Amino acid sequence: MKQLMKRHQQRQQRGFVALALMILLAGFVAMILTVLTRTTAQAGVGAPGAPGAYLSSAEVAVRAWYRQNAASIDSPGFAMTGPQILAAAGVMRQYGLQAAVSDELGLPCAGGVDTCVAYRTIALWLPPGSGPDTTVFDPTTGKLTPAAHVTWAAISGQSIEQAALSQSLRALGDLQTGLQSYFLTRQQDDSTGTTDTNWFRASPCGVASSALPCVDTWTAGDQTGIPALAGIDAHRFYDAWGQPIHVSNLLDSSSSATPYSMALKTVTPWGTTIEVEAVQPL
Repeated sequence: MKQLMKRHQQRQQRGFVALALMILLAGFVAMILTVLTRTTAQAGVGAPGAPGAYLSSAEVAVRAWYRQNAASIDSPGFAMTGPQILAAAGVMRQYGLQAAVSDELGLPCAGGVDTCVAYRTIALWLPPGSGPDTTVFDPTTGKLTPAAHVTWAAISGQSIEQAALSQSLRALGDLQTGLQSYFLTRQQDDSTGTTDTNWFRASPCGVASSALPCVDTWTAGDQTGIPALAGIDAHRFYDAWGQPIHVSNLLDSSSSATPYSMALKTVTPWGTTIEVEAVQPL
């Protein structure tokens, strides 16, 4: 009996020892996995591809910010610095990210008002991991001369502003077409069958008429009665920069002799006036 109890105790002891060894082994494995996980995470942050991916995301954010704020960026009063632009674009600075913005570029220009734009260049770069950062940015030309081993990107506002200018020209052209179509419809519906009525401007002013209301001075188109009467959405009287397109059927218009006309214009952020005329179809 004593021998049986002794063997039972020995088996229990061996079981405890085995369990303890298993617990120690599991703890050791867990510790190794934790160290490996932390090491891998740290390697990911410092890996060669991470700074490049970060710079690419910063470039995307700054470019989107430029598009949204093109009207103010390329106006004469713009005075933000590179770090201020990063903050405005929602870019958190990492890896020593540097940013610089050029002076206004693009003007004077040899082309016409439909091609010439003012713009700025915004440069982003990550300094080299070791050694001094000798990167040079010239604000008068927008040229970046990066130091060796520097990762960099440049956002040019030229294509952004050219797209906005083209869109604004289309907006003016669409309004011009819409107003001319309105004139033609009224002229065709005129029971007298003549071309002597100026449907661009009521006569006398202030009297209810199918002709467009009198707008003697340059006025934001959506603030007149023209959109409702001509059946044109008031939101179309805005350019690509979100600025109102102005109209007048007296200034810069032919209101006393055929072919009658009325004028539309918008002003670019850099101060160039773009003007078109809606002309009576004959």
